[in-house]
Amino acid sequence: MKSRYQSLAVGLGSIGVLAVVLGIGGYLAWFKYDQIVAASKQEPPPEMPESVRSSAAKSLKFRASATAIGTIRAPRSITLRNEVAGQVTSIALESGGSVKTGQVLVVLDHQVEDAMLVSAKAHQQKAQSMLERTRRVARENASSANEIDQAVADMAQSDADVARLSAIIEKKTLTAPFQARVGMVDTHVGQYLSEGAEIATLQGVDDYVDVDFMMPQSVADAVEIGQEIGLLMNVDRLSAELVALDAIADRSTRNLMGRARLKNPPAFLQPNDAVKVRVEYGPETTAIVVPAQSIRRSPAIEFVYVALKDDQGALRAYVREVKTGPSIDGTVIVTQGISEGDRVVGDGSFKLRDRALVIDLSQDESISQDHPISAAVSR
Repeated sequence: MKSRYQSLAVGLGSIGVLAVVLGIGGYLAWFKYDQIVAASKQEPPPEMPESVRSSAAKSLKFRASATAIGTIRAPRSITLRNEVAGQVTSIALESGGSVKTGQVLVVLDHQVEDAMLVSAKAHQQKAQSMLERTRRVARENASSANEIDQAVADMAQSDADVARLSAIIEKKTLTAPFQARVGMVDTHVGQYLSEGAEIATLQGVDDYVDVDFMMPQSVADAVEIGQEIGLLMNVDRLSAELVALDAIADRSTRNLMGRARLKNPPAFLQPNDAVKVRVEYGPETTAIVVPAQSIRRSPAIEFVYVALKDDQGALRAYVREVKTGPSIDGTVIVTQGISEGDRVVGDGSFKLRDRALVIDLSQDESISQDHPISAAVSR
C-alpha cells in the first residue's frame, strides 16, 4: 500500500515539472512572437550609400597592335680572333673599354718573320739587278730568251716571298676595324695563341641600334617598311622605324622576322638586351572604352555598374552586361552593352550590388580626351 502511494507521488511530481516546463516554453514563445510583431511595425533602417568614383565611357580611334619581345643588335659586331698562331708581345685591350678605328689591339711575336723578310728583300734586290743586267745584255743581242725568262721568274719569286712575309707580319698585328666597345678580355702578354683563338668581342659604337623581333604572319602582311614601331622599356617609350622584313618565315611557327632601327639609343641599352616591341597594323577603327577596373566578372557574364538616378532622384548602380575586347593602356574596349557617355563606376565597383545606393565622389573624372589616338592592343 505504501509503495502505491509512493508511485502516485512520483507521477504527480513529474506532471508538475512538465507543466512548469510547458508554461515557461509558452511564455517564451509568446514573448518572441510579441518581439517579432513589434519589429515588423518599426520603420526599416535607412539604406547606407557606398562611396564610388565613376567616369564617362568614351569613343576612341585606334589601330590594332601586336606585342613581341625584341633583341637589341649592334649594327657592327665581331669576335676578334688571330688568323695565325703566335705569342702575344703587346695588348691594348681592356675589358669594357673603347677602341678607335685602326687602333692597334694585339701584336704577336714576328721576329722570325722580320729576319726572313730582310733576307727576302735582299734576294729581291739581287733578282732585280739580275733582271736589269739580263735585259741590257739582251738589247746587245748577247743573251738568249731563256736567260731573260729565268731572270723574270726569279724576280717574281722574290716579290712573292716579300709579299708573303709582309702579310704574315701584318696578320700578327690586329687592329680595330671600327670604333667599338670591348667585351671581356682574358688575354695577356706572353700568352701563346693558337690559330683562331678568341680574344675579345667588339660591339660597334654607332648612333643607332637594330631591334630584331618576330611577328605573326597576319601582322607581317599588314605592316609597311618605314612605319613607326614602339619600344617599351619599363617606363620608357621609344620610337623606332621598321627597316626590313625577312625574306622567309619560320617554318615551325610561321612567324616572320622584322628589324627596326632605333636612332640615338639610350646609353643603358646593350646588345642582346630584350625590349618589348609594339607593332601597329590594320585600319584605324573607333571603339568605346572604359577603365579596366570597371569590368567585373562572374562565372557566367562580364558586367559593369552604370550610375543612374532612380525615380526618387537617388543615384544607384545598375548591373549592365557587356562584351569586352582587347585592353588599351589601362582601359578596356567594350563592344556591346555600353554607349558613349554612360557613366561607369570604376573605383569601388567591387563592393556594389545591383541597384545599390551610391555617392559619386568623382568630379566628372571622365576618360581623358588626351588619351593617345593610337594605342597598344594586347593580343
